[in-house]
Amino acid sequence: MSFGEAFGRLIRKKRGIEGLTQQELAVTAFGDENYKSRISELENGRVSNPQAKTIDALIVALYISEDEISQISDYHAVSYTHS
Repeated sequence: MSFGEAFGRLIRKKRGIEGLTQQELAVTAFGDENYKSRISELENGRVSNPQAKTIDALIVALYISEDEISQISDYHAVSYTHS
């Protein structure tokens, strides 16, 4: 499993906890409901290496902790540092 697949699973889980639809998350994270398809692609594991700006926006919107990112980064031997 790639970092992107693991991140997508985390996005789906956190979105559920926050009670957001993909469209609502798109607006919250990116200010544009047209990003709904990108969120769907992420959640379904079709993006193996998401861009840092995408990751950052979703981290902020879903209140994802550095520990949560570290867990999937360490597991997949991918280094990602949220700034």
